[in-house]
Amino acid sequence: MRFLDIYVIRFSWWSLKKIYRVLIVASVGALFIGLIGFYLYMSSLPTLSTWHTTLLKNEFTIHSKVKNISEYMDLEEKLFDELAIEVYNKTLPSEQNRVNRYTKESISNPSLWKPNLNKSFELSVTNPKGAVLLLHGMSDSPYSLHTQAEYLHKNGFWVLGLRMPGHGTIPSGLRNMKWQDMAAVVELGMKHLEEKLGSKPIHIMGYSTGAPLALNYTLKALKEKSTLRVPDSLVFYSPAIGVSKAAPLAVW
Repeated sequence: MRFLDIYVIRFSWWSLKKIYRVLIVASVGALFIGLIGFYLYMSSLPTLSTWHTTLLKNEFTIHSKVKNISEYMDLEEKLFDELAIEVYNKTLPSEQNRVNRYTKESISNPSLWKPNLNKSFELSVTNPKGAVLLLHGMSDSPYSLHTQAEYLHKNGFWVLGLRMPGHGTIPSGLRNMKWQDMAAVVELGMKHLEEKLGSKPIHIMGYSTGAPLALNYTLKALKEKSTLRVPDSLVFYSPAIGVSKAAPLAVW
């Protein structure tokens, strides 16, 4: 019996070692095959296009010498002119078609729309009830809130829809964009509306990432009332904001 116990123990230990070695070899082999497959897959993909690699020089950053919304929109016009020269004029013939946004005559080319709602826009009104600053979401453009803008404008509100830096042009525009750049544009927008409307109500409407931008501005304005106008209300659509489960206790 003692001999049998020793034999079984040794046999089991030998089996485990063998299984362990087999698993290691199989894992290394699977990893190697996976890497080869990944390399072959990546090699089969098309090369990056002009709109993936071009970096536009006229995009706004916190270091831009822009003091107000008028200057921001002037810089924006230069940006879209640069977009036409550096991207639309350099789109390869093989990439041009009726649905490619970066084909000049494409049905999805926003530069052919009147107005081009990928750009910032302002809808003024005589004797406005108040003003609304519209902030779109990440990888979006002012177009996403144009329906709300038209409704508010028809109901007597002065509306300013801002294009956030890095958006509305080409995918590579998001590569070097910083949240501080977007926050700076929000401050320019609020300052502009305050100059236009004085003490009348000013509201901020934020969609997705536009919501935390609005909230960030508001918290800063509450700390710096002497320099920044505190909005009269905030309206959020699908806000990109995490709320603690303990939030309902805040009322107490």
